[in-house]
Amino acid sequence: ENIKIPQKLNLDVYPSPLNGNVNISYILKSTENIEINIYDIIGNKKNIKKNIVNSNLGINNHSMNLKNLNSGIYFLELKTQKMVETKKITILK
Repeated sequence: ENIKIPQKLNLDVYPSPLNGNVNISYILKSTENIEINIYDIIGNKKNIKKNIVNSNLGINNHSMNLKNLNSGIYFLELKTQKMVETKKITILK
């Protein structure tokens, strides 16, 4: 039986801290649908979401407008069909 070790998405979010748009970079080994969600420090899902259909193989770059969020610490979650990776982001206004 072959055991597959999951790939890392190499998720990167910048700048940090930010006050408006967040830039998101990740690497895929195959074309996949992506979902990006934002959570506050206590785990409440914010009403900000981005879906990317057929995100490309290789390096991908996207941005999200987070201007409606208050200053604080949040978590950006990137989900593929096979993996989830999360990064902390700080918003300063």
